[in-house]
Amino acid sequence: MASMNRSLSTHLDTLFMMTSKDYFFVSSRTIKEVARLGGVVEGLVPDLVARKLKEKFKLPLPKRKLIGWED
Repeated sequence: MASMNRSLSTHLDTLFMMTSKDYFFVSSRTIKEVARLGGVVEGLVPDLVARKLKEKFKLPLPKRKLIGWED
């Protein structure tokens, strides 16, 4: 957003202020993606939902070889 504002007007400054997690919105798609990738969803959803997501997405991640990393 700041880059677009700057390209539209070089003398325009953009201020971005984050709200506390008590008031922000997170889409269910984002929550499911975080859970699917093994991320922490506690604190973003009720405890029961966090437990159910862990159960649902308990999938082994495929092993990947990282290019440029020595084993």
